[in-house]
Amino acid sequence: YLVGNPFMAHLNMKAFFERNGILENKYWYVANDGTQNVVVTDPNDANTTWTNAGENSLVPPLRSFFVKKKDGTSGTTIAFTHDMQALGGTSADAGTASGQALMITATNAEGKVSRAAVAYSGMASDDYQSGEDAELFLDSNLGDVPMVYTVAGTMATSINTRTACERVPLGVYGARDEEVTLRFEGTGAFSGLALYDARTGQATALRESTELRVATNDYGRYYLIGGVPTGTESIHPGNDIEIYSIRPGEIVVTTTGSPLRTVCVYGVNGALVARQSLTNQSVYRLAVPGNALYMIYAEDAEGIIRNVKMRVR
Repeated sequence: YLVGNPFMAHLNMKAFFERNGILENKYWYVANDGTQNVVVTDPNDANTTWTNAGENSLVPPLRSFFVKKKDGTSGTTIAFTHDMQALGGTSADAGTASGQALMITATNAEGKVSRAAVAYSGMASDDYQSGEDAELFLDSNLGDVPMVYTVAGTMATSINTRTACERVPLGVYGARDEEVTLRFEGTGAFSGLALYDARTGQATALRESTELRVATNDYGRYYLIGGVPTGTESIHPGNDIEIYSIRPGEIVVTTTGSPLRTVCVYGVNGALVARQSLTNQSVYRLAVPGNALYMIYAEDAEGIIRNVKMRVR
């Protein structure tokens, strides 16, 4: 839902979420330069405010932003109260402690920018959790912005909170195929961090402010890994099958091990919705009706099988 700060003062988002319990504690907005930003905030714990926006949980006067309802809640009324108003500007402190989050910035040749964060927390789940992660938000008004993301469970995310960074799919979604520059900051959040390229088999160590060129829409090619390389090295991160969704009506299945043999998508009634059976393929993209729940079965050439249940927008 698109809402706006009605005050001639900054809006304290922690107070806003405390009052509006039907909403998940996260919001998205677009900066004046076209950059998309997202913040996850826990009103009960100041130490769990994660952001890829470079500012704290204050929204400027009259700025609009997007929010998401919690699953299973009723009603669409949002309340604004006097105690939500805050004086002063936003802070340069992102609310993410130094060294506790990897910040990834994607910039194309036209200077369009998006950001994603991989935040460290010893209490986090490495699967997607709505209270600690923020899903990738594809706004049709930002079609020319390359959107960088990482994957948590079956969800493409803008903020991904984890206990480790052993094997995290990373990519850039774009309305067109182009090269973008990825810049990595806060690399001390995870030990021995590297970007693995499944196409070349090379892993490049990520040091502070490392910049790398990657292509948009190159599904299943790039992974964040930890604790392995010291420079550019040939490695194999092991066999595994990843299943996730990036845009509405599409399921992506990738592997860095043996080629995929078969992928089948079933509806909740057991009916076959989509199937792919091609040899020597490491990436399948399957079109399905959106806003539905599916069971996905994937098998590679060595008989490794993965089954997941996921909702596709």
